[in-house]
Order: sequence, then structure tokens, then C-alpha cells
Amino acid sequence: MMPKMILFDYGGTLMDEPDFDPLQGEKAVFAYIKENPRGITPEESAAWGTRIFQDYGAARSAGFELTELQNLRMQYEMLDITFTVPYDKIEEIYWDGCGDSRVIEGVPALLKELKACGIRTGVISNIQWSGRVLRRRIDRLLPDHDFECILASSDYGYRKPLPALFDLALHKTGLAPEEVWYCGNSYEFDVKGAVSAGLYPVLFRSKADGDLPHLEISEWKELIPCLERKSRS
Repeated sequence: MMPKMILFDYGGTLMDEPDFDPLQGEKAVFAYIKENPRGITPEESAAWGTRIFQDYGAARSAGFELTELQNLRMQYEMLDITFTVPYDKIEEIYWDGCGDSRVIEGVPALLKELKACGIRTGVISNIQWSGRVLRRRIDRLLPDHDFECILASSDYGYRKPLPALFDLALHKTGLAPEEVWYCGNSYEFDVKGAVSAGLYPVLFRSKADGDLPHLEISEWKELIPCLERKSRS
């Protein structure tokens, strides 16, 4: 049926981060250092951050998420580094320093069309950054659109393809699974996750490596005709 709401993945779906550089993030937060008794360099700190990220890879593979705030605290407390601003601000500075995101071609036009059609929108993302800073970035880069809900795995501890975040989105929006589509760029996380919760999946800019029912598109402008066909069927 014609969806009442479309939920989107963030990375690789709404936006890309082509220039992401953790070392530049380290250099940005080093401007706010209060104490660094061991004389740690940004390069040394970045190496610690990489190690911490790799250490909890098993938890992510099992469908669970740690937060970037937890990682940053572990990293800098191990290095005896303190800051003049709180860690929630360090999270913002670090991500901004790593490089800005770029809105994927066709997203603004699609969102404008969905709004005109009265189709609600939201975001579900597997991401370490908090939902607060994720919404801040999305709102800044897509100022003409207001997503009804933005759910970050870091805020809840669960990652796609576990159905928990999809179930939560349905609960928050008051919609039934068959009334919602989910768009993402990963068959493993997005198609499997959406199907596990009863949503209809749309796979963007990727090829399926399984046989679950879904729609495949390579450009966002392809989605509107699909919606029009659904509205007539």
C-alpha cells in the first residue's frame, strides 16, 4: 500500500561523509585541552581511538552499540587528558572536526515531494554519535525539512538489523508496520532489519545479496514514480 511514513538510514542514504578524517577531529578537540601532562600528540590520541573502536567490534557485530561519548571518555581518561568543556561538547567538536557531511543528490527534492504528499518521515541510524548531535547535523544540512523522529543506535544500545529500533519508531509514530517503508543502503542492516519488523524495504545504491522482498533504486528520483504506482494500485 501507499506508505503513510518513510524512514531513512543516515550514512550513505541521506548523506555521505567523503572527507571523514579522525586525525582532524583530534586536532579540533586538542584546542580545548586543559591538561595533557604526558604531552600526548593528536596522532597518538587518534591511534588510541582506533584501538578502542576495534576492541568493541564484537559487540557491534552482535547488534549492540556503544556511544561515541563512552569511547571518547575511555580514550582521553586513559591518556590523562582533560578539557575546558564537557564531553557532550567534545563530541560535537570532534565530529565537526572530522569533516562535514554532504547531502546526497536528490534528497532535498524527494523530501519536498514527500511533504507535499503528506507522507511522514523519520531517521533510524546505526551510529555512534548521539541522536542529539545527529539531529543537529541533519537539521543544519537539511534546514527545510523536519524529520518527525531521529533514532540513533547509540541512544538505545541496539543496532540494525535487530528489530528494536524499528519497533520503537512504530511505537512512537503510532503506525502499523505495513504502513511504513524503510530506505537504506545496506541489505544486511537495512533490508533484513526492516523485514524483521514488518516494514517494506527500499535498497538504495546497492545490490542485494539475498532474496528478501524489497525495492531497489539507484537514484532518489526513482522513488516518486514507485509511490505514484502504489497510490493507483
